[in-house]
Amino acid sequence: HFDYEQPFEGAPDFAIEVASPGQTSGVLLDQVADFLNYGTEEVWLIYPMRRQIYRYLRTENAPDVFHDRDTITSTLFPGLVINVADLFVVPS
Repeated sequence: HFDYEQPFEGAPDFAIEVASPGQTSGVLLDQVADFLNYGTEEVWLIYPMRRQIYRYLRTENAPDVFHDRDTITSTLFPGLVINVADLFVVPS
């Protein structure tokens, strides 16, 4: 039985960080490193202004970089395919 009223202990399997304007890459990369060091399997770091996604896997030394023209998948969610450009569409 999981108690939703209590803080979650441990690292999530999957995490997404979105860079805010003015946020430094150093701080973001420290957050990614913390996730991976504590057991998170996959982290996406999204840079909206650059329209890029960096996908970090705990088992890999370097991230994969995805741009507008790419599709991104997840090792944890088989069948998930996202057009990167769709993530940066501004609603009208």
